[in-house]
Amino acid sequence: MTWLLLSSAFGFYLSELSDYNATYGSLGAAVALLTWLYVSAYAFMFGAELNSEIEHQTAQDSTTGEPEPMGQRGAWAADNVATDDKVEDRPEEQREGEKLTAGAPQVADEEKG
Repeated sequence: MTWLLLSSAFGFYLSELSDYNATYGSLGAAVALLTWLYVSAYAFMFGAELNSEIEHQTAQDSTTGEPEPMGQRGAWAADNVATDDKVEDRPEEQREGEKLTAGAPQVADEEKG
């Protein structure tokens, strides 16, 4: 819904309030398209943040598949409700174990001198 409103508002802006062809010449259409893509990206990011916060405020399992108890859902926002005192920063480590760190480079200890 937000994307539709932003696209409509941007379309109105392009048709009534601005003249990209006068400013950018033959590249006006390309600049308008890139600007619209930029504005659209903000709309999608706003929607993603809103969905994450809504998910973070409910204890009900909204992930796909069979309902799982909190902490075993495989989604950070679904496993850490805002009223929960125990928040895991990296629940994927618990799920994936050694697989996450197996490919990490080993750093030698520096000599203290």
